[in-house]
Amino acid sequence: MIIRKKDILLKEYEIVSDQITYWDNQYWTKQKFFISVEGLFLSGSSFLLNNEMFREDNIELQTLFFSLIAFNIVMCFIWFISCKRTKEYIDLRMKRAKNIEKYIKVAKLYRYHDNKFYLKQCNFSGKLERHIPSVFMVLWFIILFMHFIFPFIKKVCCLLILCAK
Repeated sequence: MIIRKKDILLKEYEIVSDQITYWDNQYWTKQKFFISVEGLFLSGSSFLLNNEMFREDNIELQTLFFSLIAFNIVMCFIWFISCKRTKEYIDLRMKRAKNIEKYIKVAKLYRYHDNKFYLKQCNFSGKLERHIPSVFMVLWFIILFMHFIFPFIKKVCCLLILCAK
């Protein structure tokens, strides 16, 4: 039995298509997990900020809150790197599938009318979804700034004004 190059490429194409599906499912499973965890931590931090016990003189709670923020910033960074690597792998698999399509001219990963949604200039949402972890990271930095840094700056300014008088 003679195995032709097209047969091998068709089999590789099938494997690559399965890999794309698998890694895309993995990507969204990761996204759902991290969005759920980060949502819980954000709601927990809003509960802490609105709590009567959460005052400046309660150093244990302040330390816990600062640790929570630092932990979540690190988690968002890990999430971002992990999702970026997964998307890069998917992009490589897509590129390989497109190259195989050019050679065998039988299979198409997407139908013709779907092509406009996968062009580089039209894939804004695909690029935007990679930055979901960055949005959460920015939220944590805003909470950090508003709760810890801004009051400190405010106190320093008040002290400087009092010293100037």
